[in-house]
Amino acid sequence: MSLWWLEKRLLAAGFEVVTLDYASLSQGADAALAQVQSQMQHCCADDQPLHFVGYSLAGLMVRGFLADPKNQAFLQRLDQVVMIGTPNHGTRAVNAVADHIWFKLLGETTAALGDGEQSFANQLPQLQFQAGIIAGNSSWGMGDAMLAEPSDGLVPVSSTKLANMKDFFLVNANHSMLRYNTIAAQETVHFLRHGVFSHRHD
Repeated sequence: MSLWWLEKRLLAAGFEVVTLDYASLSQGADAALAQVQSQMQHCCADDQPLHFVGYSLAGLMVRGFLADPKNQAFLQRLDQVVMIGTPNHGTRAVNAVADHIWFKLLGETTAALGDGEQSFANQLPQLQFQAGIIAGNSSWGMGDAMLAEPSDGLVPVSSTKLANMKDFFLVNANHSMLRYNTIAAQETVHFLRHGVFSHRHD
């Protein structure tokens, strides 16, 4: 349900959309990836070209899924990938609150999103594809204090970037609102169609 608005925009643009679901609050990243694997085999094991759009943690799920040797057939059918607000190098925001009791309620996967060398994001291999990356730069006081650099309040802009990314676009939105941002949706559609962002709103 968290991606209903973005799904609606993609459907309106003419794409066939399958929204994957995984329980990130009640299990670790490996179990979440297993859920992605099962759903992909069920919905998309044909010969049609594939796009992936991943918001936040889902971008890391895309990376993990496509890095698995068992999924090379999906990689060969891959067309475009867009990551929105994805902490590709983790985030210090997780480190800053990791010891709080309430944070434990967010589950193993969330706890693995810090920026340390052993974090989930930093254990993923180098991409075998080039992604379009959208980041937000509208933070708030708590995010500014924790991160001390441009961010969307949870994920630093620098953490979203990858060395071999195909294109990058910055949106004036915080982390939660990136998935409901009209410009982010428009640029996502443009990238899926053309392999680059339009940059009309830079």
